[in-house]
Order: sequence, then structure tokens, then C-alpha cells
Amino acid sequence: MSKISRQLKILAAVLGMLLLAPSSFAQLTANNLDEHCKAYKPLTVRKTVILIDPNRVATSDKTWAAPLLSKLELVQREQVEVLAINWSTGAVTEVFKSCHPAFTEEEKKKIKGGLLSAGADKTEKELKRAFETKLRTALSKAAQPTTAAKTGDILNVLSNAAARFKDASSFHRIIIYSQMPSPVAKKAMGSKPADREQAYAKLFSTFTMKVGLSEFFVYGTTASLSETERQFWEDYFLSQGSILTAMSPNLQLEKSAGVSRIVRLEGKWSRTGTSDGQAAISIAVEKDGRSPLSIVSFFIGTGWVHVPVGGTFTCTKSDVCELKGQVLKNVPYGTSEPYFEAEIDKVQLSGSKTALSGKLETGRDLEVSDNAKSGYTLKFQK
Repeated sequence: MSKISRQLKILAAVLGMLLLAPSSFAQLTANNLDEHCKAYKPLTVRKTVILIDPNRVATSDKTWAAPLLSKLELVQREQVEVLAINWSTGAVTEVFKSCHPAFTEEEKKKIKGGLLSAGADKTEKELKRAFETKLRTALSKAAQPTTAAKTGDILNVLSNAAARFKDASSFHRIIIYSQMPSPVAKKAMGSKPADREQAYAKLFSTFTMKVGLSEFFVYGTTASLSETERQFWEDYFLSQGSILTAMSPNLQLEKSAGVSRIVRLEGKWSRTGTSDGQAAISIAVEKDGRSPLSIVSFFIGTGWVHVPVGGTFTCTKSDVCELKGQVLKNVPYGTSEPYFEAEIDKVQLSGSKTALSGKLETGRDLEVSDNAKSGYTLKFQK
């Protein structure tokens, strides 16, 4: 065989590989969603965790998962977990863990030097189809009770699962489908009003979560959910440094562009005429500068008080940053005279990504019972 003939054969083989590559590449990747998630880093620090109570599903209709699947609105390569409650042990079982597959435009261009970008589009569609199929299967699996065990206490389940949500570099969106059964909480709610605060505090310190920056969405509750029950759960999640964004029979999820980064700083709070103390702040930031949730924490006496704030966090190219927002929930939630008032008290801090200072305006002192409108001076740094 002449040298030219050999070169022509090699060229033909290469061309054949190029023609076959798009479909082969698509098939290989679609059949291995895990490899895709390992090869490409997440494009958001938000993680969605879905916690399913199988006993709640058993008493519901067969379309219980439809609202969940239609409202998730996952962002590119967001990590997703599905957990099922095992009432026999009070623990959770992981039935699904993956990422919402996607390629950026730059990644599509880089695949095969840009010659086969159409193959990347096809692969992305097949990956998403595989993801949706696996997610539906996982939800069905999570809805099946593993034993005939009776329902236990959701506080125990949340406390046992807390280690899953401690990642300080992530923003957790935790969706719970349950009626939130809790005999110990119900007992505390039945306490005399004068004793209720102490009863709650005992439960909050017993069933700790101490999660990272997190927001909870609970659905599947009864339509007759009392205000006392709602107040308990609002205060419970606030006591753990997170926030209960929604709690209702139907799923209510807020639209989000996806959290791109977390800013965490530590420092001090002070106020004229009172002592000072430790403070900390965690800020979730979206690409457009919106901050759906920040938690400003004060150490008072022997414990922490957590204040949820929503607003904006913007930085210039020269690293001049500013946080502007207002308190999202009354703290404590279930009181007529909260230390911090929702939609009234404001936060304004300025500085850089590694050092912020400013003020949180509030109507009441955490240690002194006065009604004068004042505020707390805050200084944070990395």
C-alpha cells in the first residue's frame, strides 16, 4: 500500500469518527448522569433538598408530586437530593443525589473545538430527560413506607438529619412534604402562655439543627393549621439560624435566579448605654445582586439571636460593597412586642467583601426594655 493510500485511509477513519461522535458522545453522557455532574462544577451554591414523609403521601392523592416537579425551577447544575423519612429509626434515607444537567455556551463551544456544538445541545436534552426520569423514580421510591412503623416526631428527624445541611459554603433550599407531626411540640404548645417560652426554649436546645444558611418550604400541612402551630415552627427554624419561608397545604416556592455565592463574616455588635457582644453575618447573593436571605446573629447572654434580612448586596469593581435590607420576620416571631420587627427594622452596612460595618435599626433593646427607636452598631470582618 502506497504512503498516499495509507494517508487517505487514516483521513477517512478520522472523518468517520467525527461524523459519529455527536450521537456517541450524547449516548455515553446521557447514560451516566453522575459522570456529567462530576466533570462539570455547579454553577450555583444553592442546593435543593426534598424531604418526603411517606406517611403523608399514603393519605394523599396520586398526583402529590406534580406541583413539586412543576415548581422546582432548578438552575444550571444545581445539586438536588431526595430524602425519605424512616419512622422506624427517626433517620432519613437518601434515594436520589444528582445535579440539574446543563452546558454553558462557552462549554458547548469547547466541545470538540466547537465543531460538534450541535451534539452538545442534543446531549444536554438527553441528560435533562435522564435527570427528570430518575427524579420521578426517586420521588415514587421515597413515597413508599419501608416498614409499618407508626409516625414518630419530625423534630427528631430534623435534628438527626442536620449534619446534611451544615455545609457553610452552600445555601440550602429545603422542601418538606409532611404534616410536621411532633408530639413533644404539641405538648409544649399546650403549656400555659406564661410557661410556653421556657418550654419552647428547652425543645429548641434539645432538637438542634445548627444548619448553614437555609430556607425551609413546608407543604402538605392541614388546612386547619393553627396560628400557635405556625408560630412554633417559625420560632424553631429561626432559633436554628434559618428561616421558614412558607408553610401551607400547597407548595409555595419563590422564584430565584440561583444563589451565586455566600459571604460570611464575624465581628461585634454594640449599642450606646448597653454592653457589646459577638456577632456574625451570612449573606446569600444572587448574580443580579439581590440577597434573598441574610442572617444577622447576635450573641446575647448565653445564646444566639438570629435575625433574617432580605435586600441587596452589591459590590463595585473596586470592591466597594453595600448591604441594604429589612428584617423579614418578627424576632421572636410569636410575640406582640418583638425585638426586631418585620418590614420595619432595617440594615445598612458598607465596606468590602471582607469587612462590613453599619447599623441595624430596631425599636427595642435586646437587654433593656425600652421602646425608643434605636439601633445596633455592627462591625464584621473575615
